[in-house]
Amino acid sequence: MLGLKKIRNGFMEIVKEHPVSVISVLISTILYCFICEGGSDNTTLTVKCLATFFLIIALGALPLEAFRMYRIKNGDKDILKNMNYKIACSVVMFVSVILGFFTAIFFSFGHNIIAAKIGVSELTVDLWEEYDYRIVSCFAVVMICAALYLFLKKSGCTFEEYTAKAFCGLMKAEIVFIVLVIGLMMIIGAFSVLIVEVDFVVYERVWILLLGFVQYPCALMGVSKTDDEISKFGKVMLNYVLTGLLAIAFVIIYAYIIKVIVKWMFPLHMVFGILTTLFGFGVFIWTMAQGVCEENLRKIFKYMPLLFIPCIIMEILSLGRQISLYGLTLTRYAGIAAIVFEIAYFVLYIYNMKKEKNAMPLVFCIIIAVSYIALLAPGINAYSVVIASHKGNVMKFLNENNSKVSKHAASESYKTIAYSCGAVGKNYIHKKLSDEENEAMVEISGSGVEPSTNSLYIYANRYEDNSYDISGGYKKLYVANLEYYGYAGEETDGYEYDVTCGGKKIGVVNLEDVIKKLIELNKAGASGSEMNDAIKEPVPLNDGGKFIISYISINCSEDMSSIGSIDANGYVLK
Repeated sequence: MLGLKKIRNGFMEIVKEHPVSVISVLISTILYCFICEGGSDNTTLTVKCLATFFLIIALGALPLEAFRMYRIKNGDKDILKNMNYKIACSVVMFVSVILGFFTAIFFSFGHNIIAAKIGVSELTVDLWEEYDYRIVSCFAVVMICAALYLFLKKSGCTFEEYTAKAFCGLMKAEIVFIVLVIGLMMIIGAFSVLIVEVDFVVYERVWILLLGFVQYPCALMGVSKTDDEISKFGKVMLNYVLTGLLAIAFVIIYAYIIKVIVKWMFPLHMVFGILTTLFGFGVFIWTMAQGVCEENLRKIFKYMPLLFIPCIIMEILSLGRQISLYGLTLTRYAGIAAIVFEIAYFVLYIYNMKKEKNAMPLVFCIIIAVSYIALLAPGINAYSVVIASHKGNVMKFLNENNSKVSKHAASESYKTIAYSCGAVGKNYIHKKLSDEENEAMVEISGSGVEPSTNSLYIYANRYEDNSYDISGGYKKLYVANLEYYGYAGEETDGYEYDVTCGGKKIGVVNLEDVIKKLIELNKAGASGSEMNDAIKEPVPLNDGGKFIISYISINCSEDMSSIGSIDANGYVLK
């Protein structure tokens, strides 16, 4: 009973401290509860519009309420009468209302409906919607970071202590939410089985209501009420368990770094994702550990983050290779943004460590800056940079006097701009290409090989080998690449492919025997080592010399009638 009373009192206190944001979320979840079945009638769309509007209002109100509580705790009881505060509230809420209105309209009603109502093209509406979503995303980042910073200031804790307490508070909120979800779902399930069958939509509505009535207030309580000390269990988890797991992860990563250096090879493409995930978890783990650890462990946890700095080099190599081979995309731009954030974070961290100042809250400013650059900064935002990196291939290919760009490269660039860069990409195509040029590129792009159930994806590598046989009186060694991309409906006409070094052709190789052998082994269910053994023998070049394959991946049809793509690298001896 005492636990329930504490939760109830905490809920009422949160409602008093954050009335606008909490009540707005409650209204939004109630409205969403009525339309969770979907529908395209006017009533459903209007309710959806209102629900979205109230969510944006809650977002704008959160930091204003957090600032009010911070000032009240510091003795400013008349903050509501402060003219500067009133002006700030008016400006922020005005922006919230404007963004909430447009976001609700775009999110709820179809582009064709909006375009027909106001008499503009659907592409124009797409552009407005895309910019609105990007502005709202930046607005959300600013509001959340501002609220967290004010909660931090209100707590009176260091950045590390607040992070640990806020994390534990959020975990308690999630436990309360999960327990209630499981309990209510079991009760509804029992009622459905024993009394009257209940439709699945009832479960959805209960879950949505719990998000507004339980999860959001409890989460808000977790990040704003950090006066209680962390339990012994929490300290053990943060000091020993999580940091221990992080240490094991670092051991594995450093073992791989040593492997890369010894074998002098590029890190695999999945390394970037692994290391970025490690940083995402690690930054919270080492920050929280520093906030709750004993003095004898503080120095260890203080220097632990520096172990990640060499990993940034691995991330750059892994992502850089992907960009050099396959071009820049929005996902890879996000990877660049992540690396920039990591570098800025460690510059701030080292400065804070040397000067012994509580400068880490500036990390919120870094998050805001990176978000603004990636989404809105003119000329250097993700969409602008990706389009700029690919438009040259398309325009050069369309120029009949220029044969430097391959059909595949132009096709991939066109698809990236037209289909991956949203309305901005479509608008670029619409403005820069004539109807005839656009139709030509659509025809070319539509001819690319598409994965099917009859396709085989085969790869083999010799990364475990420590030496290669270079005997035979050869004078030159080249670090070589082989890239080939086929087209749908284009049957294989021979198996001869260009081998390049630094973009320059150095020979032609026939891979028929290698490809057939790998396909036979794959169909026979061969092990990875057996597949790798199939490429141990060098392949002779047509004009003399040999190609030593260290890695090869093949996408082809099962009957070998067409080759979708081949990607290989290794060495050429001449």
